[in-house]
Amino acid sequence: MKVNLEVDAGYAIDFLSILDVKALKIKDQQSKENFRRCKLNIRKSIGSNLDKIYRSKEYKKLFCVNKLLWEIIDKIRTGKITARMVDDLNYQRWILKNNIQKRYFGSITAEQKSKRS
Repeated sequence: MKVNLEVDAGYAIDFLSILDVKALKIKDQQSKENFRRCKLNIRKSIGSNLDKIYRSKEYKKLFCVNKLLWEIIDKIRTGKITARMVDDLNYQRWILKNNIQKRYFGSITAEQKSKRS
């Protein structure tokens, strides 16, 4: 079953970076094919801006944050990573999504977050 969702461009770019991380980490060929199809759908929706976004420092940082989030999930079980650290990374991720959306699409995302102290 496929579902078409209307989401902010920043959300779609974030999802794309997560797919790129998964493509590196997961070896299953069926999963990789599913990731490829998702990426094609996002590419169709975003169009020519996507190549510029891929080369941008914002995308590279977003990819790195999502890769780090992926890698620390297992470390949470050991108690070496705190919930605060994960929350801080997710906040960084939100800032990067907004930066991409604002720079390439002229608006901020509809998703709202507040920095917790």
